[in-house]
Amino acid sequence: LVGPSSILLGLMASGFNGHSFAFHGYLPIDQKKRKSMISQLEGESRRHDRTQIFLETPYRNNELLKDILSVCSPSTGLCIATDITLPSEHIKTKYVSEWKSSKLPDLNKRPTIFIIYRKLSSQSNELNTYLRLFTWICLKGFLVQIFILRGIRNFYTFNVALNNIN
Repeated sequence: LVGPSSILLGLMASGFNGHSFAFHGYLPIDQKKRKSMISQLEGESRRHDRTQIFLETPYRNNELLKDILSVCSPSTGLCIATDITLPSEHIKTKYVSEWKSSKLPDLNKRPTIFIIYRKLSSQSNELNTYLRLFTWICLKGFLVQIFILRGIRNFYTFNVALNNIN
């Protein structure tokens, strides 16, 4: 089979963890069971740093979105990927708190992928920030070595090259 997978395209566009993710297909129809499942998926995302992907039949999308917003923590990320690869494609990632305070899209009868991601605690977020900074510093140091080895001594060229990495 050839062609794009809306699930993977949605994951890539979400900006969430693409190294560890789980696809769950359809959630339970019963609202109580569905809310319980959403809560479990959010917890799994937080505990295992894993993106959670699921979908719903197009005529129940709006109900699922309301359940996600009522169950998930305000700091949980939610990507809604609708009509992927169609001219009406709409993919948006926001925190649950931002979705709650904005006008919700009408997802009725539109193929939609729902993706949630709950990052680890704020301590882990700070650690990730430090790791990214450390990686950035190492990368700049590595580039300095490359430029010196290649004989690029023009400071202006070197500075422009470093600033373009951002």
